[in-house]
Amino acid sequence: MLTLAAIATLATTTLTQPSMAEAMDTLKTISSSARLHHTDGGRIDRVFGAPMTTGRTAAEAADRFVVEAAAMWGLQPTHLRRTGDGQPLGYDALTGSFKFTLTTFDQVVGDTPVFGSTLKVLVRNGTTPAVVLASADLHPTMGWNPPLSITAQDSMIISTMAAARAMGPQARLTKTPTTAIFAGIGDDIRPPRLVVDAVAAVGTNRDANYTKTRLIIDAQTGEVIHEEDRILHCGLSLAAAAMGDVTGTVSGRVNDGWSAWECDTTVTEPLPWAYVTVGGTVVTTDADGFFSAPATGIVLVESELRGPWFNVNNDAGSDTIVSVDIMNDDHVEILHNEGETELIMAQAVAYRDANLVRDFVLAVNPSYPTIGTQTDWPVNVNLADTCNAYYDYSSINFYQSGGGCNNTAFGHIVFHEYGHHLVAEAGSGQGEYGEGMADCIALIMTGDPIMSPGFFQGNCASGIRNADNSCEYSETNCSSCGSAIHSCGQLISGCVYDTWMALEFSDPLNAQNIINSLTIDSILLHNGTGINDAIAIDFVTLDDDDGNLANGSPHYTQIEQGFDLHGLNVPPIEWLSITLPQGPPTHIMPDGSTSLPVHIASVLGTYQPGTAKFFAEQNGTSSPIDLEDLGNGDFLAHFPNAQCGVDVNWFVWARTTDEQNVFLPPNAPDVRNSTISAWSEPTVIFDDDGSTDPGWTVAGDATDGFWERGIPAGGNNRPGTDCDGAAAECWLTENTSGGGGDVDGGSTTLTSPTINATGVANISYCWWYRNIGGGGNVEDDVWVVNISDDDGATWTVLQQTGTTGPDVEGNWQTSTYSLTDVPGFEVNDMFRIQFVASDLNESSRVEAAIDNVHMERIDCSTQPCPGDIDGDGTVDTYEILAVLGAWGPCDGCPADVTGDGDVGIDDLLLLVGSFGPCP
Repeated sequence: MLTLAAIATLATTTLTQPSMAEAMDTLKTISSSARLHHTDGGRIDRVFGAPMTTGRTAAEAADRFVVEAAAMWGLQPTHLRRTGDGQPLGYDALTGSFKFTLTTFDQVVGDTPVFGSTLKVLVRNGTTPAVVLASADLHPTMGWNPPLSITAQDSMIISTMAAARAMGPQARLTKTPTTAIFAGIGDDIRPPRLVVDAVAAVGTNRDANYTKTRLIIDAQTGEVIHEEDRILHCGLSLAAAAMGDVTGTVSGRVNDGWSAWECDTTVTEPLPWAYVTVGGTVVTTDADGFFSAPATGIVLVESELRGPWFNVNNDAGSDTIVSVDIMNDDHVEILHNEGETELIMAQAVAYRDANLVRDFVLAVNPSYPTIGTQTDWPVNVNLADTCNAYYDYSSINFYQSGGGCNNTAFGHIVFHEYGHHLVAEAGSGQGEYGEGMADCIALIMTGDPIMSPGFFQGNCASGIRNADNSCEYSETNCSSCGSAIHSCGQLISGCVYDTWMALEFSDPLNAQNIINSLTIDSILLHNGTGINDAIAIDFVTLDDDDGNLANGSPHYTQIEQGFDLHGLNVPPIEWLSITLPQGPPTHIMPDGSTSLPVHIASVLGTYQPGTAKFFAEQNGTSSPIDLEDLGNGDFLAHFPNAQCGVDVNWFVWARTTDEQNVFLPPNAPDVRNSTISAWSEPTVIFDDDGSTDPGWTVAGDATDGFWERGIPAGGNNRPGTDCDGAAAECWLTENTSGGGGDVDGGSTTLTSPTINATGVANISYCWWYRNIGGGGNVEDDVWVVNISDDDGATWTVLQQTGTTGPDVEGNWQTSTYSLTDVPGFEVNDMFRIQFVASDLNESSRVEAAIDNVHMERIDCSTQPCPGDIDGDGTVDTYEILAVLGAWGPCDGCPADVTGDGDVGIDDLLLLVGSFGPCP
């Protein structure tokens, strides 16, 4: 017989998950294009974005993924055991085939399963099945083994004793206990323990006190460390109601729609998922408002507007409760808001609509973070104020009528405020994006582009905003509709509405499902508070069906139309592929001797011969230079002469036979590549990614929120990662995920050590700054970057933001500045840079972060080898023939080694004088 106290104490084992860098290294071996998604706790829960491993069958592709990717979760492939042959998904009724196969792997240690730990691998079927997504809930167990083993008899004894302690002496086991490893649940990572997995019950389903619970029991101590209720859906069907049960329905008098109540008729609707107390037993209504509960004799039945998911709180008085005495075997119909009063109407409508939007989100994406498991979430109604509603990261809140406004606890506003909750739980910032996406949730829930119709009393025709708008993206002002967050938010609601309308025209039967999925899933991809082209990229990526965005997606045209109407660009279809086989050059020789290999291949279009051009900026202007055609799609681009120490901006352009223009980079000519002109590769003289401290100093007169170095804690609209999207160190103002900690009462300044910047042309840094008003805060502070050429004795402003706009809304962005262009500034060996975050004037919410400060020294000394046109280190007959072949006027050509715009005797004499190996 097992004696618990006699079991040896479990050895302490330190288990760590792989670092971000290690996970990325693993990912690169699987796919250079795939990406990772992490939970709030930093665990990898999604690998997605491109086809990964392949196989002859879906099972083989999934198995290969496990072999190559297990290390991403700190596991060996042997820790993941495939279950079954795969679940078909994505049924096509026309062909009788399935688009996907989902294969599930249980995590194990030896033959023992790890509780609640699985890996689901989605494989796209076809000629060559390929993994396109992995969904993981795994826990690190590498290097750990159970320190003891227990027999089936031991498990039975442990379970019986634990059930009696947890549930009383009447508890009985309902299944044979098994052993497992418990290493935590979700992000609650715990040291692994050997456990017994048992299910015990008290009574039967005819008893009022019937309970049935899954117990996870520590095999060493007998302690119950986790419980799960196993009677989640007992007695919710009228046909299955037992004799002696009380049955009934719970309904409410609510408005028939999503507008303010004065704009809709009032109807009776069932209230789903609501608690009902029957003689002391609490049961939950089903989706149709039906409930059933055991009863004996006359019992008191009470119904409140509260359920497992939401708890409606009436701020103007007691919460509404309906009570009735009923005899067992009877059926009762409970009605809330029978008198149709405002204060009770607000409770009933808010309860109904909160459940509607939750169910809607989970129907579109059942794995949406937090939403499916969040219980008893507060919905506060009838607050003693008017004309507003709000979300505070822990509840949604609605005001009473008055001041010319209706009570705000109605559909459109409930959906909007819950939309803020979706944005928060996805890990995105709020700002204009949060306002716009919250409007989008109300839009797709209702189909009504008017936001909150009937918000103002006596006006049911309009609301407070409209998704059917003509707002266009503005790089400097956010939107043509304004830079304020609510006005700018109409930019994204307009994109979603116009994409939906395009889908309704092209695919009316599926338009609703498509826009629902794209909109809700895109929230999970978003970061920061900005609205820009990245959202268009998210939509097309989610819509894609082959892992290759270069050829568009099934609804590319409709998404492009919707976003283009508002000045946002989707990733262009790749008509031609323009690549650089050797990559971009690290520097360009000032004498025009640098040549760049280019390859052009036909993709969806066909290359039109003779159209390949190279544009390189000279003296602020650029003119087309024909690429040298080497055949088979290979070309050479020849850089012209360029002053040493300046950046040369350049791009490549080609055209298809049907006149489609293609650029490299894709957004050229507005966006161009930039390469420094120098006689040798630039030398990095300062490169700080926050992983170490090279000697920064912190000073200032702020009362709170000083600079410190650490891994971003996230939360409260602070950065959740460093500039590279990693859980790595950078500099932040008071790194805390809780409330407070923002800069207050003055400035905090982060100053670099003294740097020898002699010969440095540019400095770049990645920065994050947030200055948010609202409530008691005023958006009146700026971000300032100063530089010094006298070791900090005096300072020159390099960068300063305004008080509003995208730059102050909390987004990582990289800025590059030419130090040589700063008036009166000497680039020398006494260089310093400082970053200043301030809360001056009125109170503001100010947060800031810095990462990846980078400086390079440029060689502009004497040309190392004048006349070496081909860059092979020798002046020989090639250069002589090149000069003779280009004789005459030839501004900017490589043979003009003197740079005077003419190839002639001076160039030839220079070559003769330099003939032979370069020094």
